[in-house]
Amino acid sequence: MKKFALLALTLTGCGLGVSLYTPVAQAKPATLKIKSMVMARGYNGNAVGVTKVFKPTDKKIHCVVELNRIATVTAKGAWYAVDAAGMHNFKIVEASLPKQLASQLHFNASLPRPWPTGKYRVDVYVNGKMMQSMPYTIAK
Repeated sequence: MKKFALLALTLTGCGLGVSLYTPVAQAKPATLKIKSMVMARGYNGNAVGVTKVFKPTDKKIHCVVELNRIATVTAKGAWYAVDAAGMHNFKIVEASLPKQLASQLHFNASLPRPWPTGKYRVDVYVNGKMMQSMPYTIAK
């Protein structure tokens, strides 16, 4: 998309108006990146109770991602037990968001029972590309 600078020239007495449009170079949109990514105990449109250490009784764990710009994206969050309950790099759940225009992504995971203590991570994919991992811990 190009923006144009407007140069208007009006010839007096003739009633003639002339507009000249001169193209002005515009920078390409910035490469889509993750600006910030946090883990939280809650979500109300923003991350609430930001932490990387959760209790086993924290039923729902949220991951909130801020992109560096608004873009049409498809996104996926994959939750792993890195070293918890005898499991190593075990995928717990994967959640996909539909194609949407967004600058913020929100994922969450929950278990029907308390979380086993240990180390976990969330991998975030945007437009099919793995963008970032966020480690977190469940501790008593």
